[in-house]
Amino acid sequence: MEGLFDWVRLIGEIDDTKLLKITGADSALYLMWLKYCAKFFAVISIINIFFIILYATGEPLEKDRGSSILQKITLLNVTNSPSKVVLCYLHSMIVIIAMTLYFLVKFKKKFNDQRYGQ
Repeated sequence: MEGLFDWVRLIGEIDDTKLLKITGADSALYLMWLKYCAKFFAVISIINIFFIILYATGEPLEKDRGSSILQKITLLNVTNSPSKVVLCYLHSMIVIIAMTLYFLVKFKKKFNDQRYGQ
């Protein structure tokens, strides 16, 4: 039985050169971009599990205290710990931007290889 997300598995299994032969240049490049996006968000999701644990074990300021579960797993729950706030900020600014640039450069190289045959 075919599932709704079988296409995700197929994108990962098919080689890029085979994909180019099957679908053509524009479609192949779109599917390669989709593959890189899936990898990016998978890595970000795994990294964010660590931060949810960090938020859940945090210490909020008195004015930020709340009983909401959502509030306990967000940045509001670490406002009383400057080191945790800085860690979360650095994660957002450095790790995510670096991963984005890495995947963009990798895709650009793949794009140039596929599009211009370099």
